[in-house]
Amino acid sequence: MKHKGFTLIEAIAVVAMIAIFSLAVYSFEGENFKIYAYEKEEADLQFDCKISVTQISQDIRRAKQSKYSVQVDNFEEDRFKNLKLPVNYTPVVYIEEISGDNYLYAVKTDSSGNKTIVRLKLDSKTIFSLPEKKDGNSILDYNADNYKHTIDCNNLCSKENIPPSWECDFIYEDNQKFYLVYHLEAIKNVHYEVEVAERANDITVEPSSEKIIAKNDYLFSVTPITKSEGQPNSYNVFVTLTGKKYTALKKSYTMCISKIKYGGDD
Repeated sequence: MKHKGFTLIEAIAVVAMIAIFSLAVYSFEGENFKIYAYEKEEADLQFDCKISVTQISQDIRRAKQSKYSVQVDNFEEDRFKNLKLPVNYTPVVYIEEISGDNYLYAVKTDSSGNKTIVRLKLDSKTIFSLPEKKDGNSILDYNADNYKHTIDCNNLCSKENIPPSWECDFIYEDNQKFYLVYHLEAIKNVHYEVEVAERANDITVEPSSEKIIAKNDYLFSVTPITKSEGQPNSYNVFVTLTGKKYTALKKSYTMCISKIKYGGDD
């Protein structure tokens, strides 16, 4: 009985043809995978840029109307003397919000040189003082409900200039100035206000408050838009991130943001 089958040469030819076909398919699909990976990283970078700038901008928008509420330099001031950051942290912007929460955005550089934008929550006590001993002005139609975002009088750094007959109620802000509201010990239904000076200091980092905002940072800046008079109220926030797999890939996002004055119709 005669049996038929593939010869060795035929088997080798078939395997070779399959290998050539598979290599062609792999080469074609491999290019597609590379394009997909590149476009995905590009989209992820653009998304991270937008999210990080939006987060920072939201914090600036909620900042107090105070000359201390947004700081982008002068981190060597005495008021930051307790802000002890590791050497691999570079502070970029400090924000004091009307809610009482305060944040510091910084660039963190690891041992490999990779940079990450982080957000740190701070414990910041704003201190006020009465510059000179003087009487306040009477408040007509006083109603405590009309005062929002008040500050406790315990934040007065010194009560030496305050007469003993004063009963301090609270401090409030108006047009980047702060006022102490008080009444006389003997007359509780008549209220007065007097301007106090702000002296923010004693800023420390809260433990375990670090939050990563964006990875693979290339450039991160917050620049105040100068005003001819008074403190700047608007800032340009700019972030550029670079790819991790495709290191030549860079995406940027920028936004101009203004502090919004709280109270009234704003």
